[in-house]
Amino acid sequence: MTGTTDGTTSGVAETLTLNAGTGGSILLTGAVGGMALAVVVEIGSIPFQTKAKLPIEALFHNRIGVLWLMSVGILLAPAVEETIFRGYLYPVLARTLGVEGGILTTGFLFGLMHAPQLWGGWGQIGLMVLVGIVLTYARARTGTVLASWLLHLGYNTFLFAGFVLSTGGQTHERAGSEDSATRRWMRHKARCVGS
Repeated sequence: MTGTTDGTTSGVAETLTLNAGTGGSILLTGAVGGMALAVVVEIGSIPFQTKAKLPIEALFHNRIGVLWLMSVGILLAPAVEETIFRGYLYPVLARTLGVEGGILTTGFLFGLMHAPQLWGGWGQIGLMVLVGIVLTYARARTGTVLASWLLHLGYNTFLFAGFVLSTGGQTHERAGSEDSATRRWMRHKARCVGS
């Protein structure tokens, strides 16, 4: 089983390894690219702010919920989502629809998978489709899920690090202060994270 020129591979083991020529630069690209993607999504989410309460916001109301979401969002979600979407689904779609069709369809399905936690935030769901397309493009371009996983890991880590730094880990949050700057920022972050 070997990699193909169309961005797909014929075996799972091959998709989880580095291809010749990518070397250690893939690590740096994943980290920096993930940060850049997070910044683009942060800025891109500004015009899409909604007054609707999104389901994911419930996890940002206390420290335990935030820690749980951070743990899942950094340690589990990138590995599981990349394995499913870019490791298994994308190669099938790319063989069926072509590379471009596979990238767009995989990205769209990735965004839809996040719809229940962002329900009511249609702009945020659209941004998650965009994130899915970027992650799938990285997978197609490099021929390895490792690239999209590192990008996804960098994206989620940067978003959560920004949350922790800006809220002081919620150590200065006053109970019941729905109008505090931290609470407003938490609502904004909940709309961007989507994991």
